[in-house]
Amino acid sequence: MTEKITEELTMTLPELPNHSEYETYDTGDDCALLRYTDVTPEEYAQYGDLLLAEGYRLHNEHEVLKKENRYAQYTDGEMSVTVFYTEAENVLLVAQEPMAKTALVPTEAAPFEVAEGYRPRFWQVGMSDPPATGDTNYSGMCYLYLLADGSFLIYDGGHDDTVEKNKLCREQNARRMYEIMKANAPDPEHITIAAWVITHPHTDHIGAMVGFHKLGFDQRVKLESVIINVPAFEQLTGLVAPNFDAYKPKHQSYRDMLDEFRAGGTVVYKAHPGQIFYLRNATVQMLFTHDMRAHEPMGNYNSASIVSRVVIEHEGKPVLRVMMTGDMYGVVAAKLVKVYGDTMDSDMVQIPHHGWFKYSDDSFYLATLPDYVLWPCGREIDENVLIHGHAKVWSLEWNNWVREVLAEGNMYSDKVFWGFFDTVEFELPFNGKNFKRTENVYYPEEV
Repeated sequence: MTEKITEELTMTLPELPNHSEYETYDTGDDCALLRYTDVTPEEYAQYGDLLLAEGYRLHNEHEVLKKENRYAQYTDGEMSVTVFYTEAENVLLVAQEPMAKTALVPTEAAPFEVAEGYRPRFWQVGMSDPPATGDTNYSGMCYLYLLADGSFLIYDGGHDDTVEKNKLCREQNARRMYEIMKANAPDPEHITIAAWVITHPHTDHIGAMVGFHKLGFDQRVKLESVIINVPAFEQLTGLVAPNFDAYKPKHQSYRDMLDEFRAGGTVVYKAHPGQIFYLRNATVQMLFTHDMRAHEPMGNYNSASIVSRVVIEHEGKPVLRVMMTGDMYGVVAAKLVKVYGDTMDSDMVQIPHHGWFKYSDDSFYLATLPDYVLWPCGREIDENVLIHGHAKVWSLEWNNWVREVLAEGNMYSDKVFWGFFDTVEFELPFNGKNFKRTENVYYPEEV
């Protein structure tokens, strides 16, 4: 099957017999997505045979949390084809994209040596605007994981904005992340970021990466890979506020930045559901990308957030499982429950959208069953519980489960770890008490 998706994008994939009705989408970065419905497990296997007959070779195949979900990646040397199947929805997704825009996902961790004195740790980095800006309501999100060889896994990073005070915040957050890594790397002059995951390129999540780039910190560290899925801009049309027409130049600037990373030797992966990234002693399991909702109105850019689970091992045993949700909304949570059920069990869950997780019930939390909650948020303001990035949102219906099961009405308990202008350092395995909270340093000098 050869089909023109847009003027610039053509799909060349075999057609699944007895499925003449299918949907095609441009999902950005020269990636064409094919979606079949009413597919059986046998037809999933048949599609793999069709790809082999077309000259592709199988690079990787595995279950995704349970045997009813299957993932495979194929290549012919020039193109990558990613196949994801879920029996719960009887949906087959096939993404075709040039190897120049993505890469084959390694099937195992590259060899590494454990750093002397290594202790597994991770940080929830406070990403709200610094008090000096006068705007402490807003917050971003950032997590740093220290890996066994002394390298780092990063999730997101706070604001990127043209407003001067938020530009200052962007630079502060980039500097803060760099200083944490410098203080904890075995060799502070040779810092390595094994992977930087951007859950979605909203300004309050990608800002620290932009700050890293603009301030030249990416020239001081080795950035091995970036894992991201930037939608095609056309997928954003019709979204609720803000006005994404005004956002288009910034959207393109992020793609330009990724091209500069590629030119510097960084591997950029376009995230797809089912991928597993093996990073030293960490495993990152991609459970949701916006490919899974390409057929539905996005509704809100937060619904394009990557959702993944991080598993950290130490001395051959898992010592932490964290569900990283980005800004996931309830419609995505419901899909995750349908597809994965209770196989998503985790020790910690990051509360989506800085605590403002709308349109959901308890089912996602009952499926993940976390012992602890990570809550990247802004300050608490009693008079307006619905403010974005706000810590005090107990009046929202979904929070009944968090309040009653985890926090017992006390948002400052030792089971809920919220941010603001603080950073929390967790030692692993985590027992509820081996953590340290410090107020962030504000850097008055030029950064």
